[in-house]
Amino acid sequence: MNCSKSNHDQNTQNNNRNLLFHLHEDPALEDFLNVCRICATIADEVCPIFYEHSQCDDIAGKINQYLPIKVSKEDGLPQVICVQCQSTILAWDELVKCSVQANMVLQQKLSVMRLLDPEKAEEEIVESTKPPIETT
Repeated sequence: MNCSKSNHDQNTQNNNRNLLFHLHEDPALEDFLNVCRICATIADEVCPIFYEHSQCDDIAGKINQYLPIKVSKEDGLPQVICVQCQSTILAWDELVKCSVQANMVLQQKLSVMRLLDPEKAEEEIVESTKPPIETT
């Protein structure tokens, strides 16, 4: 296993070097005007990360919340993201909100079920956690 992990690490390092070389050689990246802060692609259509109005839905806050990077106006890095990354961040945000809401509803339903019929609530929990039946 160590051998395959080592190969994976080596491939990752090589890919990172290739990306850095590409970024260094591309003159379009010098001004960062159309370079996505998330994926580093040059895009024709971009959305500002820091926007005074609600049009871009607090992209900076969502990036800082969901991704392992932190963006700020003063970091000297691109201040825009591509439409694809914007769409992904907004979809992720929607998924998070939906899952939180769904969990609240399910927890409330479970509480009511336990109050009305504690034994039946436990049976339904057991039934819902059984693996699906395989058909061949």
